[in-house]
Amino acid sequence: MLALVLVYLSLLFSPSSSFAQSSVIDGVLIQADTTEGFTEIDKFILKGNVRVAFRGQTLSCDRAIVNVKENTVEAFGNVILDDAKTHLEADRIKMNYKTDKGEIDNGFVQSGQVIFEGQRMEKLGESTYLAEDAEFTSCTTCPAGWSFSGKLIEAELGGYAKIKRPLFKIGGIPVIPLPWLMVPLKTERQSGLLVPSYEYTGRGRWAISEDFFWALSKSQDATLGLTYHELLGLQWRSEYRYVLSERSYGDFHASFINDRVFKSEMRNKRYVSEGPVTDRWYYYYHHHFELPNGFIQRFQYFDMSDLNYIQDFPNDFEDYGASPGDPALENKASLSKNLDEFHMDIGATLYKNLARAHPLADNSDAVHKLPEINLRTSEISLWEGGPAFHTDVNSIHFTRDHYTYDDLTNVNNYKEPVESGRIGEYTRDGSFDPNMDLQRTGHRLDVTSRLQYPFRIFKLFDLTPSVAYREMQYDFQLDEAYASQGFSPTASQRYLQTELSLLTEFNGYYGGKTPFADRYKHTIIPKISYINLPFIRRPDHPFFGQFANQRFNRADSTVSDQDLNGASKIQFDYRDRVFDKDLVTFSLRNQVAKKTYSQGEPVYSQLAVFELTQFYDNNEANTQNPQPWSDIEGYLNVTLEHIDVVSSTFYNPYARLTNSSTRVNLKPNPGQYFQIKYSNNTLVDENNNIQTDSRTENIGLGLGMTSMYLDLGASVDYSKITREIQQWEYVVRLKPPGNCWYINFFHRQPIGGEPNWKLNAAFNFDGVGGI
Repeated sequence: MLALVLVYLSLLFSPSSSFAQSSVIDGVLIQADTTEGFTEIDKFILKGNVRVAFRGQTLSCDRAIVNVKENTVEAFGNVILDDAKTHLEADRIKMNYKTDKGEIDNGFVQSGQVIFEGQRMEKLGESTYLAEDAEFTSCTTCPAGWSFSGKLIEAELGGYAKIKRPLFKIGGIPVIPLPWLMVPLKTERQSGLLVPSYEYTGRGRWAISEDFFWALSKSQDATLGLTYHELLGLQWRSEYRYVLSERSYGDFHASFINDRVFKSEMRNKRYVSEGPVTDRWYYYYHHHFELPNGFIQRFQYFDMSDLNYIQDFPNDFEDYGASPGDPALENKASLSKNLDEFHMDIGATLYKNLARAHPLADNSDAVHKLPEINLRTSEISLWEGGPAFHTDVNSIHFTRDHYTYDDLTNVNNYKEPVESGRIGEYTRDGSFDPNMDLQRTGHRLDVTSRLQYPFRIFKLFDLTPSVAYREMQYDFQLDEAYASQGFSPTASQRYLQTELSLLTEFNGYYGGKTPFADRYKHTIIPKISYINLPFIRRPDHPFFGQFANQRFNRADSTVSDQDLNGASKIQFDYRDRVFDKDLVTFSLRNQVAKKTYSQGEPVYSQLAVFELTQFYDNNEANTQNPQPWSDIEGYLNVTLEHIDVVSSTFYNPYARLTNSSTRVNLKPNPGQYFQIKYSNNTLVDENNNIQTDSRTENIGLGLGMTSMYLDLGASVDYSKITREIQQWEYVVRLKPPGNCWYINFFHRQPIGGEPNWKLNAAFNFDGVGGI
């Protein structure tokens, strides 16, 4: 206190004093060129390069009055007040340096990108301001890209800005007046209304959506939304997301609409009953949990009110791995565990059959896997450096609602179900015919054990002999009465497979010789392998069809009606089809790798891979009209700085037919790409005769770019066969100057659908995130 009195006395007796050094008075650090005009012991004036520091804040101005009795600093002229988070400019400020409250004339406040200004403002606390005739924005441009002006703005930095009678402006031009508005001023997630979005579809016409984001806690949030469709009505939407830990999380999505158009649509009239069938909905749930003791639990489930929902509302599914062209929705649950010795998982897969013409058809014909158990042991060496052994076990129970088999009838020498009713019920004769009907349920146990012993010859060749035994047991869970009809309720398949592969490598090294220079490695790997089934036992059972003496190149053919009505028939899946194997496979692989250095550490990348593969079928070579050579399969993958190429080619030497798929992606600059896709495919029958009416040939183009003010992506697929555009889409993101908002426009036409578009905007109210 004595020091303070001495400072006051020196000021009294020195009408013009110089603060050559900084002085501390009442906890306030002050500095100025001169002082003058003191009339009281507790009040003095600072002039010239004034700096006042208090409570982590620094005030600079041309002139200031410090009142120790009232604990105030009043600043005039070029006033600037700074702290760690906020920059303030004004013509005048009067502040209480104890309470951090004060008055501001013609003020401008900036925190990050958040800016608000007003003719008269009050500082109500450390981060709270009240401004009259004020304006708020987070744009860095002048004029601001967008702003809100209001009669009164109460702003809490890190909280919210409440605006009375706001007027929304774009580029300084008034656009929309509102009665009241609250916007967030913090970077953390916060609850609030999101910016409305607009869309148009051929089925529902115009639509407007509004969403409310609900920040429930740091680890969970939700979005509740409404969409009003001009023709369809009001759609309710909800999303819920949660995070339990870094690797445990989940989400739930649902929607409901009382669809005013659904019942009256021509495509549904013959299927929909006379009752009120207008409620339409879907839901989706997914989670991934990491449990104690190394267990992982996964779950994914879809369901919807009718089979046309995914076609009418495709946007509800596009983020979850489902699309209108899918034959089924796949719902899965699993529990897995990985150890050094083995991998184990148990799960279930439930299917929602979408390949029905009837939108309200039930799901009784879908076949599910409930449960499915997999066990795979790691390779175990019988002794150090000796043969390695491992076993795969797969157990699946195939089940479905109601009937264990499909009741088929002969229609013009084709097996078909007989439909009846409005929603696709099937007529059943109640009698199982093993030569006509199709068994769909049962249990399969599949065990494969393999022993292999890789070793090197002359340090040049890698030789790997192996032997595998596979056993498959079936229980069709039918009544014993079926056995008398030639369909045994149990069956088994087994075979022994031997394989011998031989490969070598030729390497070439190129590039600089100095340390840390880029180096390239070119590798050529020729390989030949021989596979044979010396022992095979197939059951004489109508479920399995006849695969003896079939060409092995048909093993991967797509299942079709020809299988149902031919010798192959239909089984649970491809595992049930055991073809004869006496194959010699040839392959040649070329690859180029690059080694560079980053901060002294080597970094490896693969630049190119080109591989050719073909096999020779010895069994087929001994037939009356042999066609032993398989398709020549070519695969190319090039990954360079400015171009990516992926291509797959299949050449049939007997049909002289080439099927291919190629994608070229050009990347001239970061954030830019131009993509070309080409594919052609023609099916052949089991005798390699071309099915001309099956040919498809498509060309796809795509491009994308990002820039300071515009992002653009577009794609189009064109069929050379139909000479029509199959699908197209483009998305535009406009980012006006100021880094404070953007506008999205999305326009597309899906395959078999109608054009639709969607428009929305996002504002960075805090200068960081968009809502």
